[in-house]
Amino acid sequence: MSTPFRRKALIIGYGIAGPVAAMFFKRAGIDTVIYEAQDTYQDHPGMFMGLGPNGVNILKTLGVDAAILKYGFPTTGTSFYNSSGKLLGEIKTHPEIEGEDESNIIIKLSALQTALFDAMLDYDVPVEFGKRLIGIKATKYKTVIATFADGTEDEGDILVGCEGIHSRTRQIMLPHGPKPSYTGTMECGGVSFNPAVYPTATMNIIYGKQAYFGYFATPSGDIYWFSNFSQAKEPSKAELRAMSQNELRKKLLDLYRNDVPYLGEIIKTTKGEIGKFPLYELPVVPKWHKGPLCIAGDATHAVSPHVGHGASLAMEDAIVLAKCLRDIPDVESAFEMYEKLRKQRTQKIVSLAQHLSKSKTTSNPLAAWYRDISLPSYLERSAELMDWIYSYQVNWDEEVVARPSRYGKMFKAASRTMKHPLRTGARRPI
Repeated sequence: MSTPFRRKALIIGYGIAGPVAAMFFKRAGIDTVIYEAQDTYQDHPGMFMGLGPNGVNILKTLGVDAAILKYGFPTTGTSFYNSSGKLLGEIKTHPEIEGEDESNIIIKLSALQTALFDAMLDYDVPVEFGKRLIGIKATKYKTVIATFADGTEDEGDILVGCEGIHSRTRQIMLPHGPKPSYTGTMECGGVSFNPAVYPTATMNIIYGKQAYFGYFATPSGDIYWFSNFSQAKEPSKAELRAMSQNELRKKLLDLYRNDVPYLGEIIKTTKGEIGKFPLYELPVVPKWHKGPLCIAGDATHAVSPHVGHGASLAMEDAIVLAKCLRDIPDVESAFEMYEKLRKQRTQKIVSLAQHLSKSKTTSNPLAAWYRDISLPSYLERSAELMDWIYSYQVNWDEEVVARPSRYGKMFKAASRTMKHPLRTGARRPI
């Protein structure tokens, strides 16, 4: 169903959800502009991510997959090791579905954001940098006015907050809603060059005695790596800035001094800056929209890196939201449908991430022994249990069909299908 007039969307935040949503909005006939608080999209040192088949297929729908994925590397699974280097098990992270991309893609965040920016040029989506949102006001004409710290304003028919876990849009929309909390875990990461580390087709995870380490070795010898370690006190921004690179490297080397030696070598041969940042979690957001306002991506369901699906989930949000706005003329009804279509799935993945985060490291030898003997059987089941995440598909050409239930609420859409989480052989419409 086409809307009777051309609407304008204000998207706050240039992350992952923002650019992808903007391109789908333009496809849906919605004029769109992105406002980003930073002066440019950020080059986060050492940050990389995995794009599952569910995310890659959305890029294919936009027709930008080739331009973006040339910066990435395919990986078909994850291998798990204990601190002495013993292989505990492997898990394949792709569905066996004909016609779909079967690999995860490892890509640096800076490369992904640059590629998305270039892709938006073809969609004629303007991006305004240096625009920090400070206020939102709904008008009597059912439009919304965004006010920025530099004194400028813009008016649109809808405003979508895609600023991440610390979303200003969410804070304004739900002033008494849930707030992010520090998890007690710090994450560091970088890019090393070490040809001695043999490249494999899988992501490698090591349960160290004091910290958790992950790396992916590329054919050229570059190694994308990250480290998670416990830190009870949440560091302030000033404390993060004050920690020198030498101090950080020394700390990391000390954490892995009793683990397989090549972890220390990867840290020592890291090129450039090692990124460092605290990890946060966000309780379930009770409401994703209010009037002409809506939130998407990490602003509403921040997935910790323990599962690695934040980027793909943000892309899923973007295409589903665009379809709802395209096919349901009433904005609030479209937002309601979007929330209904997305909430159950995202909450399940967030819960999975929280569960996995509790088993990363342990200093108790007995607990480590039990983890090592029980992990293989868990991984055998995980391939089937994880399949429902990767097999999620959104057909852009299919119309979102909504009808009122006996309670007068929108409840059904024929716009997407996904596998049943416990029965990987069959699909069911939702």
